[in-house]
Amino acid sequence: MKRLYLLLGVSILLAVFYSCKKDDDGTYDVRPEDIVDENHVKVNDVYGITVVCPKGEWTNNYQDTLKTAARYAEFIHSNIALSLIEDTARINQEIAYPTFVNLMRFYYRPISNDDAVDFMSRYRTTAYEDLLTADFSDVTEMRDTTINGYAGKYFKATIGGSRSSYTGNRDVYLFYYNGTAYGVIVNVLDEFASEQSYAKCNEIVSTLSLK
Repeated sequence: MKRLYLLLGVSILLAVFYSCKKDDDGTYDVRPEDIVDENHVKVNDVYGITVVCPKGEWTNNYQDTLKTAARYAEFIHSNIALSLIEDTARINQEIAYPTFVNLMRFYYRPISNDDAVDFMSRYRTTAYEDLLTADFSDVTEMRDTTINGYAGKYFKATIGGSRSSYTGNRDVYLFYYNGTAYGVIVNVLDEFASEQSYAKCNEIVSTLSLK
């Protein structure tokens, strides 16, 4: 049986299988009820990136330093993983969250806007374009975008390839703000998502705030 390679192979995908316990590698959970107002879960800016989520619909997990394979070492980052609970699935005897929004703060510190754009381009090439036919069937060119007033870059990767058991889409947003490089990933798999899944992800992304 094929493994869900796409959700295991790259560090940005490790959030799919986060457990709900404190781990020795620095993973820890923040119970949503500890950080909510009456109607929402607010992901705080512990990594300089904040969004607001509807209460009771999303997991809320933090990873201080995601381990990466050598080829991704330049892109090591802290990560907040938000997974849509209604799309929870059991894959290869593991509980998985195929619909997720990852909020990333890269350790690489660009020295200028041009350097940041070069970094973003390298990230797109290494983590996505180089995996065409294996994990992705298409990766669009990077283009300008603006989310909640923050200017950034955007590209889309179509999930599906010789090593992937599933199909779907991944939106990748990259930002350079106050000397820091950030990323937001929206991942939706066709086989597990409800009709509202993608819209719910975008509602969260639209509340983005950077520090």
